[in-house]
Amino acid sequence: MMKRKMKMRSLMTKKKNMRTAKRKKKQNMRIRKKESKKEDKKSDESDDDDDGDEDEEKEKKRDKDKRKKERVKLYTKDRHLLLSFIYFDQTHCGYIFDKDIEDLLYTLGLKLSRAQVRKLVSKVVTRDSLHYRKLTDKPREDDFIVIDDSEKDANLHELALGNKRLLPIFVSEETIAKRMKSADSAESTELEDGFVMFRGSLVDVNKLMSQLERSERARIDTEARMVELKNENQKLSEKYTKSNSSIKHLNSEVKDYKEKLRNTEDSLIRVTAYSKLFQTTLIDIRDKIDPVLKSTSHKEETTFVKKDKDDKDKDKKHEENKSRWEKEVKKGRIE
Repeated sequence: MMKRKMKMRSLMTKKKNMRTAKRKKKQNMRIRKKESKKEDKKSDESDDDDDGDEDEEKEKKRDKDKRKKERVKLYTKDRHLLLSFIYFDQTHCGYIFDKDIEDLLYTLGLKLSRAQVRKLVSKVVTRDSLHYRKLTDKPREDDFIVIDDSEKDANLHELALGNKRLLPIFVSEETIAKRMKSADSAESTELEDGFVMFRGSLVDVNKLMSQLERSERARIDTEARMVELKNENQKLSEKYTKSNSSIKHLNSEVKDYKEKLRNTEDSLIRVTAYSKLFQTTLIDIRDKIDPVLKSTSHKEETTFVKKDKDDKDKDKKHEENKSRWEKEVKKGRIE
């Protein structure tokens, strides 16, 4: 696991280095393009000039050559500063981006704001990068400017403190002693009526008394309000107990009604079952009795018809056997 972590860290550092190198290459390409454009413009202007201007250009070239020859040789004056810059310049290109310098200043813990950090960096940075050789290297001539070490040390001390010197933690002991002396002198002076010194601060007694009276009034009002709230609480508790008892009574009644409903449902189910059973038995009996009843009714009808015929035949025969005198008597009665 440790080896894997080390490999991952090395890969991450390599990727970061590659990214920074790409950024620096892009910046170098931009600078070269700008320089080439300037040279092209100069060449175009030189072609358009007359032959008289060629002599002037030759003189300018000679001056440039002289200046190149007369370039001042540099040497590293502050080696410790150069070493610190090289430590953070991973690609060793001779410059550091302004964002990296801002991050370094944030990590120092100087309590500086973002605007202060940018202001400090802008004093040194040109074109979003700091060419630190300008700060570490100095010319070898005798006429170069010499900075006093005392002033430099003082400036470095102020920069190293940052905003910490403004915080109360880093106040010197002398200022604290001065404050203590001023407090003692204030105590020694005579105070006006109604004012008292308490723990190094003036206290207005009249104001405190008025505040105390207000607090007493507020306390009395709150106590009265508390008594009212207690009474209301008692009433509400009584209502609560009554409502609880009524709820319990209603719940018991609901349970009784539920039991009655269950019993009635059970009895209804039984009655419906019995009614269905009786209905089926009656239907079976009817189906069995119908053919018997039909046969008996048919026989009775046939016997009744036969009896009617026999009676009629007997009557006819009886009338035929009667005499004429009986027939006439019967007709007379009828008339």
